[in-house]
Amino acid sequence: MDSKEKWDAIRAKINESSYHIVCLQETKRDNFDQLYLKKFCTKQLNSFAFFPSVGASGGIITIWNNSVFSRNVIQANAYCVTVKFINRLDNNCFFLSNVYEPSHASGKLAFITWLLNLDTTSFEDWLLVDDFNLYRSAEDRNRAGGDAGDMQIFNDLISDLELVDIPFSGRSFT
Repeated sequence: MDSKEKWDAIRAKINESSYHIVCLQETKRDNFDQLYLKKFCTKQLNSFAFFPSVGASGGIITIWNNSVFSRNVIQANAYCVTVKFINRLDNNCFFLSNVYEPSHASGKLAFITWLLNLDTTSFEDWLLVDDFNLYRSAEDRNRAGGDAGDMQIFNDLISDLELVDIPFSGRSFT
């Protein structure tokens, strides 16, 4: 699939679902601007916060409809872009952390340590959107196997942070 086909597929999914916020991980891009976003976003998605990739891996971007949400970017680093969104219709707010976890072993440990130490005490309503490279169980993998120790670490992390897993509807893997 070439880039135009990928962009068209993303745009079609956004149009189909009428998304007001889109989170992408592993962008592999060191820069974003409005012109580039027009290649795959609808015109309603007109604001963004990102953290660039380092080399050929990483990169996180959160894109939103500025007529629906005002925002305050709380942090942007190699693991996470966190944005405080305020709904312009009712002034309700929530925090959204768009996270990318490294796939290599040393990066995973640093990521887990960072996430366990993330201060979310001021986040009343918080969503964590992630492309985890860890699994809760062997059934979550798209191929057989998996490291039982890594699965235990991941389940402990979810428990320690008191996260609630909201599975994707209609898809086993993304």
